[in-house]
Amino acid sequence: MAAVVLALAAGAYAYFAHFRPEPEPPPKQPKIVHLGEFITNLAGVDRRFVKVQVDVKADSEEAGREIVSRSSEVRDAVLLVLRSKNVTDLAGPEGMKKLGVEISDSINQILTTGDVLAVYFVEFAIQ
Repeated sequence: MAAVVLALAAGAYAYFAHFRPEPEPPPKQPKIVHLGEFITNLAGVDRRFVKVQVDVKADSEEAGREIVSRSSEVRDAVLLVLRSKNVTDLAGPEGMKKLGVEISDSINQILTTGDVLAVYFVEFAIQ
């Protein structure tokens, strides 16, 4: 009888030691990255410019570090999007939302370790 109990206990130990589920990796923590200020001309003939201060939310610490390490490419991508807009494109809350999506998409084409989840305009002025 003792041998049966010992065999069952050893079998149960072997099963749970070998087939226990792997612990889940900790969830990724989003990272806010400050891209700084951008001042550039807008498209069109009326010589207008836009001044924005941009922060982005990266989906992970790794993506945040990549954004910082590739800041020249990221800033260039943001400037290309801004320079393609005219005053009408940026009008109202809808214009800002669309701009944020375009900036996010443009940066995400550069990143290899994660994605930008959101773009925040800390300052936004058209002159």
